[in-house]
Amino acid sequence: MKSVVLLIFIISCSALFCSDYEWKFTHLSSEKVLPASVNRVSCLDQNHAVVSRTTYSYPYSRCIEKTDDYGQTWDTLFYEDLNYNSWEIYKYVITDIKYLDKDNILAICGFNNFLQSTDGGKSWIDTSYFDDSFAYNEINSYDSLVIVASATDKFMGISNDLGKTWRLQAINIELNQERQYDDTIIYTPKMRNDTLYTLVHLRHRVPFKSQLELLTDNLFMYSTDKGKNWQKMFKIDDLGLSINYVIDDTYFYTQSVDYTFDTVLVYKPDGTGLDTTLSPTPHWQMVKINRHNSKMDVITDSVSFTCGSITNMNKFDDYLFISTFFQSFYSSDYGNTWVKEVWNSNNKTAGMINDFDRVSMSKGFMVGSGKFATLEPATSVSEHNPLTSEIAVYPNPAGKDDEITIDIKANESGKYTLQLTALDGSESNIKQTETLAAGLNRVSLNLSSELASGIYILSIYKEGQFVAAQKVVISG
Repeated sequence: MKSVVLLIFIISCSALFCSDYEWKFTHLSSEKVLPASVNRVSCLDQNHAVVSRTTYSYPYSRCIEKTDDYGQTWDTLFYEDLNYNSWEIYKYVITDIKYLDKDNILAICGFNNFLQSTDGGKSWIDTSYFDDSFAYNEINSYDSLVIVASATDKFMGISNDLGKTWRLQAINIELNQERQYDDTIIYTPKMRNDTLYTLVHLRHRVPFKSQLELLTDNLFMYSTDKGKNWQKMFKIDDLGLSINYVIDDTYFYTQSVDYTFDTVLVYKPDGTGLDTTLSPTPHWQMVKINRHNSKMDVITDSVSFTCGSITNMNKFDDYLFISTFFQSFYSSDYGNTWVKEVWNSNNKTAGMINDFDRVSMSKGFMVGSGKFATLEPATSVSEHNPLTSEIAVYPNPAGKDDEITIDIKANESGKYTLQLTALDGSESNIKQTETLAAGLNRVSLNLSSELASGIYILSIYKEGQFVAAQKVVISG
């Protein structure tokens, strides 16, 4: 049975909520590349991450850096000056990166090829596994399965051996030909309970005189055999949906946008006088779409919530996390209310938020224009209760008859009591006392078949004083 360690800093009772953690921004240690170029981040686990950086002003360059200690120090794995004309560098900029395992790192360069390492970043090859018609879009991975979508046709590249060999997989999209689509863009699938889901944008032209000449139909598809065959789930027409989405057992969570158009005066291209055109104004909304009946509900809109365009989105337990260009938020009630984590209206703290990868409720990496951030306990909470600083529980989720392991890094020695409590406040018979030394301690706790499946709180007390808590999911 796999044990996945979720190292979560839990300091006080309120530490079950994300407000007890904050993003702390720093500069990357390497100065080879201009700091304003940090654009993508990918986590391997709670301590290890890689970031890609590309400068978009002369002199052009690109690099990949890695941390093994949660961002305290960095190693430059790859660096290259891009001595090309400005229009050519977009073939080489790193547009996506994925830390597959300790040896395998895969990055997309423009839409043309991979930058790939199979030895942890010691050496790199610049390679293309498909012909020129395949436009590399985004990478996703699940164990040894790696998928890259194509931005220009109905294909995916699929690898079952961490990117060493690839097959080109067509996605059969059967639609009533009531519309003629100009192009099809497939976005990277996401896995949920051994099923792959993907969003397909079907774009068709409309007779606007403005630069906004494309509307989008949205096709949701799924595969139960790791991408070999795909089936249509449902279709939503004439609405722009974000390529960023998350899935749970009931809903797709994403962002929609529609437009109003105002007539404005513009100069004619030949300078002979004035002309009129339609100027689009976007209206953003956070939506959730029922996977079973395609019913779409608006969670919030850009009037009541300054959401803007989403740059990333993920979900842990019952928490939704999103980032926009200058803000990040979380919601604990399925998107009905939101709490602001990062607010950067003056562009002085984080710069533009380009990407984030949250590996747990309280561990994550965020990159902005010029800065890098780790998610850490808020200072006020740390000072509030210094008796313990770290707790980890695994496996989590756990079976009713499992023995769970608890790692506790205590700042003070003494007797500690561990108590498992249901969410309604009722105590279970799972309770034991341990004598802990200052520093890292490892203890075991036997669960019981009498426990009902659900969410429990493992609380730790020192001489009757509460010091820490962790959510534990009991299944089976």
